[in-house]
Order: sequence, then structure tokens, then C-alpha cells
Amino acid sequence: MQAAVVDVGARYDALAATYDRPNYDPRSALYWEIVERLTWELSAPFLPAPGVDAPVLDAGGGTGKWALRFAELGHHVSLLDVSAGMLEAAREKVNATPRRDQVSLHRGTIESLPFSDATFAFTFCDGDPLSYCHTTYRGALRELVRVTRPGAFLVIGVDNAAITASDLVVAAALREFQGTGTARCPYGMPVHAFTPVEVSELARSVSCSLAGLYGKPLFWSRVSAVLARMAGERPPRAWADSIVAEQLWLNHAGYGSAGDHLHIVLRKG
Repeated sequence: MQAAVVDVGARYDALAATYDRPNYDPRSALYWEIVERLTWELSAPFLPAPGVDAPVLDAGGGTGKWALRFAELGHHVSLLDVSAGMLEAAREKVNATPRRDQVSLHRGTIESLPFSDATFAFTFCDGDPLSYCHTTYRGALRELVRVTRPGAFLVIGVDNAAITASDLVVAAALREFQGTGTARCPYGMPVHAFTPVEVSELARSVSCSLAGLYGKPLFWSRVSAVLARMAGERPPRAWADSIVAEQLWLNHAGYGSAGDHLHIVLRKG
């Protein structure tokens, strides 16, 4: 896996300078806004009460978007990432806020976390870091669980095998993907895409209960079809709010496995 780790770090080093300023068209911008809002709404209920005695890990935290949001609530956060460039961007953002003393930065991988057992009261690993561990995700998950306190929650975002398979259905790569679960991310790096059955099995293997399995976003092709019929550059704010409300309702109604990405909530036993 070391070669893949180097590739991920180098790729994100190259993206770091512009990562927080992506050149999205209006529809893509709405997509990522919905993903981020769902991520927060589906994560916040599992956060502990803030304080120095309830530290938070943001594993694969990139430029610090989520770490700063946790810090704004009063949490003390350890942000870890494999990319030196992303961490430097995070450092600049953190130092420009009153929360600089609440966020510490660490370079490393989730496959070998530089923290003691049972350190964190909440572990957050969004944006597919676990999927990037395409051959070592089991060990990486064990590491994330190891540094989490008993009874605490872990929130992990990964690629969804159903969506990946749909993208590959007319490609020769589909058969290989069905056998290995490995595909390519938009940046060309190998990733592991997970099935709900696999998520349940993995949770049991690390002595965790599966507290929630959600999707973000859900049925986006249908939303896109509506957007395509709309005039103007971007729907009004009220429309975006309505999408989020609909997506949350569908998630809590049991449709999470239909999401482009899976949002996994584990509780350590």
C-alpha cells in the first residue's frame, strides 16, 4: 500500500493551493453543497459535548474545513493528513482564526495513526480516506477504532459500490471491480468501494455496532433531471434547503444505501 499512499499524498499536494476554490459549474456547486450539508447534519448528532476532555480526530482532514467547524463548537481537534501541502493550507486557515489553539496538525496515514489507544471521544474520517486504502482498509479501520474511546462514535465516508458499478456497467472494468471492489477515483487513484453488507461485516470485525448507514446525496440523477429543466444558473436558496430536508427524510426512511457516497456511523463497543 505504500506506493498508493505516496500517490495520494502527491496528488493532493498538487491540489492543495486551489482545493478550497474548486472551479465548479452551478450544478456541481449545488451537488457539493448538498453533500457537505448532509455530512454535517448526519454527523453532528453523534458529537460529544465539547471540551479538552473530549478530543476529536479529523482523519484525512485535508485543509481543515471540518476541523475548524468542530473547533467553532468548542472541540479540541487533531487534524491528520497524508499531504504536506494540504496540511500547510490547513495551517494557514487555522492560524487566521481565534481557534488556533484548539486544532493540532499531524502528518501521517490512517493505516498507522500516531496516537495512543482510546485517545478520542469522536473520530471523523470523511472524504474517502478509507476508500483510498484500497488493499489495507481493514487494517486502517482497526487503527481508527483503536484510537477511539469505548462507547464513542466514528463517522466514516466511503465510496458506494452500487454507484461505482453503475458507472462501470458498460466498461470491461466491471468484472474486475466485482471481484475486487477496487475502482478509480476521478483523480485516477485506486479506491475501494463498499457495499452495505461489507460495511456490516467490517463493523462486527472491529467490535463496533453500526449506528447508521446513510447516503449523500441520494438519487441525484433525478435531482439533476429537474435541474436540467430549470432556467437560470442556480436554484434559489429555498430550493437547496428543500433538497437537504428531502435527503435527510429519505436517509432516515432507510434509503441510505442508494447514495453516491456511504456515510457510516459506528459505535465502539
